[in-house]
Amino acid sequence: MQTSILVLAALGVSSIDARQSRRVEMSKYIAQNMPQKLDLFHLKDSLREIEHPKCELKPEEEMRTGEFIRKIKYGTYNAFVRGFYDEEAAHPISEECMGDWMAEDIHKVWPVMHKLFKGHFFDIGYEEAKGAADALLEIAYKNVSECKYMEIRDDLMKLCLDNTD
Repeated sequence: MQTSILVLAALGVSSIDARQSRRVEMSKYIAQNMPQKLDLFHLKDSLREIEHPKCELKPEEEMRTGEFIRKIKYGTYNAFVRGFYDEEAAHPISEECMGDWMAEDIHKVWPVMHKLFKGHFFDIGYEEAKGAADALLEIAYKNVSECKYMEIRDDLMKLCLDNTD
């Protein structure tokens, strides 16, 4: 009993009555939004019948998966750097880091990777392999430069070595 009271206090619920009122609110919400007849074997289908807001996007507004991944990587890394250095600037890392320039290079690398994954090693011509290797090196080295990976790594190492406790 004491444990549950501590948990409730941590959640900001001051009494058993407050917990009960939360249960009542949740029950009302479920009753209003769930279908009247609930078949547990088809629960997933029943949940799909509940009205969900639809997001209407035009095909040209949709983001490709590779672009989405690059933007998430950049946003996460940029946020880390802002927090680590306690920066006020919105973009302490250049927007060229994981930038749109990578798309062209990835289009050179991906066909070669696809052939390698399929086991078609000898279908890759010399020029195609050389172009893919150059593009892959460009992606790696330009990102190291634009994202300032080495400088930030050195600062992290210095922080760790200065604070061995």
